[in-house]
Amino acid sequence: MKSALIVGITGQTGAFLSRELLSHGYSVVGTSRDWSESNLWRLRQLGLRDDVELLSLSLHDYAAIDQLLESRAPDEIYYLAGPSSVAASFREPSTSMDQIYQPVLSFLEVLRKSESHSSFVNAASTDCFGNQPGITLDEHSPLMPVSPYGTAKTAAY
Repeated sequence: MKSALIVGITGQTGAFLSRELLSHGYSVVGTSRDWSESNLWRLRQLGLRDDVELLSLSLHDYAAIDQLLESRAPDEIYYLAGPSSVAASFREPSTSMDQIYQPVLSFLEVLRKSESHSSFVNAASTDCFGNQPGITLDEHSPLMPVSPYGTAKTAAY
């Protein structure tokens, strides 16, 4: 059975991805920064709350990330965590970098040092492309972020 780790499982994308992976026979482990009952509503609404294993993880704790990846050895890692407010990123730009870029770097370093064979998927954002009206964007389009949020997502990419 394949296994997946979804970092940020309680968000919209994490919940729907969980449902998709479970439908394909995966075992799913998820992490979130907030385990309040009110934050689990998406998983409950999709009928998945009891089908996924939920773990607490500080994204700034390198040793905890290392221990989690060593103990679970997931086949696939989906990194969906982090704040998503462009407006807030202008108020506290360094916080955006700290909460978006730094944890991705930690995950990648743990994977590199452990020589893991896990696949790693990091959710990017259209904010990486900035304001480029009138053109169709694709993976070859220039990255031109115009906000601290977009800059942090671009750095993580």
